[in-house]
Amino acid sequence: MMKKILLVHPSRGRPEQAKKIYEQILNTKAVNDNTLSYILSLDTDDPTLKTYKELFPNITILIHDNSCLVQAVNRAYDRDMLVTFDLVGIATDDTYFAQNWDEELFKILDKHGYDKAIKVTSQFQGNTNLLTFPVGGNQFFLDYGTFHYHEYLSVYADDDMTEWAIKNNRYVEARHLVFPHMQYSLGPPQNIIDQYGQILPHDETYAKQNSAAAYEIGGKVLEKRRRNNFQ
Repeated sequence: MMKKILLVHPSRGRPEQAKKIYEQILNTKAVNDNTLSYILSLDTDDPTLKTYKELFPNITILIHDNSCLVQAVNRAYDRDMLVTFDLVGIATDDTYFAQNWDEELFKILDKHGYDKAIKVTSQFQGNTNLLTFPVGGNQFFLDYGTFHYHEYLSVYADDDMTEWAIKNNRYVEARHLVFPHMQYSLGPPQNIIDQYGQILPHDETYAKQNSAAAYEIGGKVLEKRRRNNFQ
């Protein structure tokens, strides 16, 4: 039976890299009837907007005055739309997808339920529980109520989702599925670099996402969320 997939991809200042990720996602998707809808979420003040539009002529592009990564992701959150999909995920400029990723993820959801988030691994980030690649069934995101909790800028948003999922028994591990996270600070091994290309270097987008303010605000929000039992 045909199933529907939604991927939301926030990006800024990296049109060529975003296109590389998009093409890799298409090339690693299993050959089947599962349909993929792709939303690219961009900032109005991004000087590379014109290039994004040229490279992505046939997908949905949202352009808003976003103040941060979390806001850009959440622009695409629409409950009425989510109920029409089965698998939902948030793509990024620095995360590559596993071979036959859709079939493999659907195997997990069919077994454990579409109200679950799936913990995949980058293979080289250690034994972290973090949902660094947010992906799961549509019901998970409907129940969580957002893609990322809105008070974060970027940092600690994945901690929030992870802790909410574990607390509510919505967390399923599938660490055999490798989605390499090619960020400059993570130090992927040479065999991963040889397969997927160079690590994405530190740039203006990373500097904004990983700023001192993002860490400070995110840490305080996470503390408050924990005190309030993520209500």
